Amino acid sequence: AIREYRLDWSLRLRQPQKPKAKTQKPLGYAEQKRLVATLIADDDETAAMILFMLQGGQMPSEVARLDRTLLTETLAAEPPFVVIGNDDIKTKTSARKRVVPVVLAVELIRAKLSDASERAAKAADSAATVNKRLKARGFEATGHAMRHTFKANCLAADVNPQLTASIAGWTGSVVSEIMLNYGSEGLANSEIVKSLAEAQRKIHRHLFSVAET
Repeated sequence: AIREYRLDWSLRLRQPQKPKAKTQKPLGYAEQKRLVATLIADDDETAAMILFMLQGGQMPSEVARLDRTLLTETLAAEPPFVVIGNDDIKTKTSARKRVVPVVLAVELIRAKLSDASERAAKAADSAATVNKRLKARGFEATGHAMRHTFKANCLAADVNPQLTASIAGWTGSVVSEIMLNYGSEGLANSEIVKSLAEAQRKIHRHLFSVAET
């Protein structure tokens, strides 16, 4: 019609509005305790993966990309920890390269996290496995809610923001990419890793009674 009648019109298609992503609410202390108790009872790879995610806000894709050879060494260290983004392993941002001390369900994570990482790497959608388990156990949450829960726990524990940023991979991290390549022995003897482990114990102190039963 515009061409036929030489109308001075301009037409613009209306772009459909993208739905806003649903906010993942953090789990409260009571739900966290139930979650930890439930996962320890499950005692399998998926349980180990979620328990690890709760302790540092990892994404399933990050667990899938773990260096499993290094993982065996760092989990055997004291304090046990996991390196995310060492060498050429990709992360969402440079700050996401980090060290995550493990303070809850240590033996389960030592035994099962490597297998969980291998399974996640082979899965078409590693997040779906986590979400399915949470739903099956009666939790109205997804794996991404573990990251929000970790942040809420950090704020409640009033821990040094630089230390919490270093564990979760937020802006302000004190862990450098160079440090991540020290190797398991060098990292285990690092004062920074020891400080991170102390911060973790403070952040998750409300869950120790459940994890130890």
